[in-house]
Amino acid sequence: MLKLDVTADVAKATEHLSDLAQRHIPNAAAKALTRTAFDARDAVRDGLPERFNLRRPWISRGIGVTLAAAHPDG
Repeated sequence: MLKLDVTADVAKATEHLSDLAQRHIPNAAAKALTRTAFDARDAVRDGLPERFNLRRPWISRGIGVTLAAAHPDG
């Protein structure tokens, strides 16, 4: 017969997951916000000719995106 004992250090696992969340979630959120901003910018640029008579192509290129930062202070 096989006997199996399993032990787990829940406090250590919780600490590891908390550390993981602190390091990766801000970066993932910043990346998602930046991608969403670029998608919104592209949608606005694509819709400009339908609403305005653009005589110069550089006008639509003036719509930009500010990249999201995971840690705004640095």
